[in-house]
Amino acid sequence: MESVKYHTEKLIAALKESDSYQKYEEVREEIAKDPELKRQLDEYRKRNYLMQAEDVPEDLFQEEEKMSREYKELRENELIETYLESELEICRKIQRIIQSVVVSIDMDIDEFVDDINL
Repeated sequence: MESVKYHTEKLIAALKESDSYQKYEEVREEIAKDPELKRQLDEYRKRNYLMQAEDVPEDLFQEEEKMSREYKELRENELIETYLESELEICRKIQRIIQSVVVSIDMDIDEFVDDINL
């Protein structure tokens, strides 16, 4: 177990040293200097997360369109867009890592792997 813990810590350190994480941290610090901008960003991220976490709502496309209109001005802010792009890149890296682990370890999920988005 110590080996797993050690390598997990190394993986975390590698992620934090990555260009995408460094960019994310840099932009996050800039946004933190503007409390109103940070509040708007957090509100957007929260709504977006909640929308994605739902079991595919019937009106998903409409909700995405509504959010797109409501947050158009916010998304036009270069700092915000850079933050969201960096955040997405980090999330995708983590997803690929998880996918690699799950696929590499025989968890006997062949019968339903397609249903769990791996």
